[in-house]
Amino acid sequence: MNPDKNPKRRYTLPRRIAKGLAMLQKTKLLLITLLLSACSTNTVHLKLDAITAPDYSVNNQSYLLLSGDPKVNRDDLYFKEFSRYAQQALTEAGLHSTSPGESAQQKIYFSFGINSGITESHTYSTPVYEYTGGENITIKEKTIQDGAIATTTTELYAPYRYRLVGRELRSSETTTYKSYIRLEGRSNDEHAKQLWMITVEASSSSNDLRVLIPLMLSKAQPFIGKNSGKIIEIKTSQSDPAIEQFIDRTKQ
Repeated sequence: MNPDKNPKRRYTLPRRIAKGLAMLQKTKLLLITLLLSACSTNTVHLKLDAITAPDYSVNNQSYLLLSGDPKVNRDDLYFKEFSRYAQQALTEAGLHSTSPGESAQQKIYFSFGINSGITESHTYSTPVYEYTGGENITIKEKTIQDGAIATTTTELYAPYRYRLVGRELRSSETTTYKSYIRLEGRSNDEHAKQLWMITVEASSSSNDLRVLIPLMLSKAQPFIGKNSGKIIEIKTSQSDPAIEQFIDRTKQ
């Protein structure tokens, strides 16, 4: 069949293709958006600061773990759960907890917390693309020939084009939570001398301390009882294999 004699077919087939391409493009953009959102949600930014007394050495010292927050006692269920991770980090750093009846060489105060979150609004624009064309355009012209009016009809086909037709304003809100852990070692005597301290602050979109505490402690472990010399910034994620391995070692 001559396609020039069947304009309906020329019109319908490109439209179906265009609709399919448009749907494919929208799906692609959706997948990219979801991927970027997942990456953003999973990312955790840490700031770690560790300091020690000049004459301090871990040297397999024994410790007694206590709450560093007056509002949280050792019988608190969350404190008990988080303490297991803290004890694992301390053990891997070369310290050991006291046995019943044994006097510890130092007392270690463990505290943690999180704020209510800070919400920010963002406005941005995204390009809007559309398929245009795909139609037969009929042009009729009237001319005077030999004293009579003659009508000339011309048919043109406008092919499909994918082009920018404008921009769309969008807005979104992101909430960032600040959480922290602090471990502080002091001599177990009347002087209660400060021996070492480490603080880790986390910024993320999560407010789940049961996820964030083991994450922060796993990254703090190499610096316990050491001097970082400055604030160290660490970018990690909740799916970091090293964190999962640390959690598994704690549960053994």
